[in-house]
Amino acid sequence: MPGKITSITPQKNNKRRYSIFVDETFLIGISDTTLLKRKLKVKSTITPALYKKLQRDEGYNKAKNYFLKLLGRREHARRELARKAGRKDFSPEMIEQILYELEEKDYINDARFAKKYAADKNNLKKWGPNKIAAHLRKKGVNKGDTQRAISVTFESTDLEARLKELILKRKKHFGREANKLKRKQKIANYLLQKGYTSSSIFNLIDELMLLIEEPKEIDRKDHL
Repeated sequence: MPGKITSITPQKNNKRRYSIFVDETFLIGISDTTLLKRKLKVKSTITPALYKKLQRDEGYNKAKNYFLKLLGRREHARRELARKAGRKDFSPEMIEQILYELEEKDYINDARFAKKYAADKNNLKKWGPNKIAAHLRKKGVNKGDTQRAISVTFESTDLEARLKELILKRKKHFGREANKLKRKQKIANYLLQKGYTSSSIFNLIDELMLLIEEPKEIDRKDHL
């Protein structure tokens, strides 16, 4: 090297990738993006400097495709993506460069991610605000985006109805505890683990106890 490109051949298993031959010898496989970016063609000269650029381009494309694959499955927070990419053989500088590009193109948006995550966990798993907030923090979402997502998600949630719904689904389980104090503690601990605030739980604890103690009468009154 340096040497002249003698052939550029589409690869059999991926038509968007090309094999570059210099002096009739295979040198490197590159994507169509790199081919166009570097304006390569037969008789182009490959220098050591250009070869390093091709390697860097391919590393960048590989890392970017990894991010896009993850985002194609579901939305991710920025720091969540950075952590996953950090387990791969990508340089920190490359990771940051790609994340910045994806943010600029709105593929990554922590505020949007937080709202969707909070809504999904609220609707599908019936998680409370504290548990959702804790998981968003683990994913690297900042405090402001987390608080806004929680506020939007729970502004239309009837917490009283939600807590009663959760307890009624487990009334047989709680009903097996004969000791009322222990039953109250189990109800409170269960709802705390689901992520609901202690104030919302203890404001309703007596009503929740009644749901376990007199479920038939309560149900009948609700339908009158």
